[in-house]
Amino acid sequence: MRPYRPIISLRLPPELAVKRDFDILADARRLEALRQAIRREVRARSSLRGLAQRIGVDRGSLRKFLTMESVPDLENMAKIEDWSEERPEVWTPLGAVALAVLVLDLPGPRRGPARKQLARVLASAFSDAKQPVPEWLEAECGE
Repeated sequence: MRPYRPIISLRLPPELAVKRDFDILADARRLEALRQAIRREVRARSSLRGLAQRIGVDRGSLRKFLTMESVPDLENMAKIEDWSEERPEVWTPLGAVALAVLVLDLPGPRRGPARKQLARVLASAFSDAKQPVPEWLEAECGE
């Protein structure tokens, strides 16, 4: 597995810098990067079932991970991380990580739909402001 690397440097007053929040953000970024890698692989050359077989995890577990319904157990997460280390690193937009964090406290089955709903509201705000919708946000709305 990859060693932990800080992903973001924020300058906050000490009373606002809570270690738990940084841990949540770091975990969300790591999980989102894995989801992005899986999505890219499925779009490029594979079915979810085929990819799950190559990784060595259950297709349902992989689907639930992609839709944010649940996080695989430690054994399956290790398999996913090992698989991802053999792939080119995927750029993970901070906005995608933010959406993942925003829906984290919802029940698993509600996270994916809520994330898409938030993305659509944000995309609409860009359109209302006559600004181009960022590509990462378009992808969030369409998946």
